Amino acid sequence: MRAVLLLFIIAVLAWVTGCPLAPTTDPSTITLDSGFSVEVRSGNTTGQDESAVCSGFFPRAPTLRLTIAVGLPDMIIRVESMTADADVAVLVRGPDGTLCASGARPELAREFWQSGEYEIFVGTTERDTSADYRVAFFEAPA
Repeated sequence: MRAVLLLFIIAVLAWVTGCPLAPTTDPSTITLDSGFSVEVRSGNTTGQDESAVCSGFFPRAPTLRLTIAVGLPDMIIRVESMTADADVAVLVRGPDGTLCASGARPELAREFWQSGEYEIFVGTTERDTSADYRVAFFEAPA
């Protein structure tokens, strides 16, 4: 009985203070270190604003935020459209510049990714077109 009462009190205190009972993570933030395993995220996007830098239409806010703690060699970011007849576009803005690609399955690769924060925008190749997508981060095969 005491254990149930204690759990109830903890739950009420967490609710009153706005403090979650379990740690929460932002699914739109990814942190990678060397030796990472394949990381995959999926979602839906609608191309809104035309980019002056890249070919495509992108949401106003980043789709994902990537933190690279220590520089990574040979990483690939692949975005795959999961919607028939809808191509996707990807724009990555980071400490070492901007990369772009578009198509049904565009990839961005570098021999070395600097440590730092990267903003990743997943959009479409046509304005106001929606597409389901999957983003994968993986090391290039040797």
